[in-house]
Amino acid sequence: MPLRALNNLIARRKRRPRRDESPRIGESPARRLRRVCEQCVNGQLAAAELELYGWRREDDCPTLARVLLSALLARRQELEQALAVLPRADRLTDADDALAAQLLVSLFVATGLKDAAAHVLHRLHHDTGHLPTVRNWIQLMQMPGSAELGEPDAKVDQLATQLLERPQVIASLVAAQRIKAHAEDIDLLRHTLARMFRHITDEQVVMTTIKALAQLSLMAGAEDDARRWAHRGLKMNPFAAEFALVLAEVPDDDAVGEPAVRVLDRVSLAHPTYPDVRRALIEVEYTAGRTASAYARLNQWLREQPDHPIAAELSQRMAA
Repeated sequence: MPLRALNNLIARRKRRPRRDESPRIGESPARRLRRVCEQCVNGQLAAAELELYGWRREDDCPTLARVLLSALLARRQELEQALAVLPRADRLTDADDALAAQLLVSLFVATGLKDAAAHVLHRLHHDTGHLPTVRNWIQLMQMPGSAELGEPDAKVDQLATQLLERPQVIASLVAAQRIKAHAEDIDLLRHTLARMFRHITDEQVVMTTIKALAQLSLMAGAEDDARRWAHRGLKMNPFAAEFALVLAEVPDDDAVGEPAVRVLDRVSLAHPTYPDVRRALIEVEYTAGRTASAYARLNQWLREQPDHPIAAELSQRMAA
């Protein structure tokens, strides 16, 4: 073994921490990621890297954890390994995907794969070019292929202008996607509404747009964006059933907002005649293992409305 490699190996072993890569009991992925980030800030890079290596094989490993691991490897010039741990997405749906794509472009450039970098850059611009952070990054970095991107989608700009003039059609456009969804149309609407959002001044239109973005994000499978928009809407109206129903469909994230069961409970008390909210609350509790509470709510509903079709259908499913 060459002397330099041996010295590097010895140095690495000296700074290797004790194995403590397991998540702490009750620790959510968001809190675990925050703790690992704090390790990096405090100079415990080897410990953070070791934990991230183990975590990347687990189902709950978020995109940002893989991005952090890749960045730590790239920092030590282990570029091939940094590329290997980064997630690859055919379609970028949120800011986390965009951050992974930005690092992927940078690593491709660093390893001389300029054509691959240009290809990912095009996908980044197409899918998430409406995000200010992405748009600014593309303009600042001037990566290979950036000269061919041109301005952000003219189609998005044109549609955003039209919707600003006729915001009353937003709800109809979302409803049409619920009836017959088209992935490209959903993406176009999401990009358009996000683009126009910063120009809206009317509070009612703001709520309509937030509701549309939350529902469209859910249709697109962008759970983080759906959760983020739903909580944003709840800050304006804590009793809005539409946002509570969106949260019922995505995992909780205590770093973003309160859990779905708490929101649904509050909204259900405010709107006791809303069967969709009532069903969602029972389903969320049942799925979370709070079966006694779920059955108690269901039995109360059946006593009040024994012939209600939603309550009857829910009773059959829970009994199966």
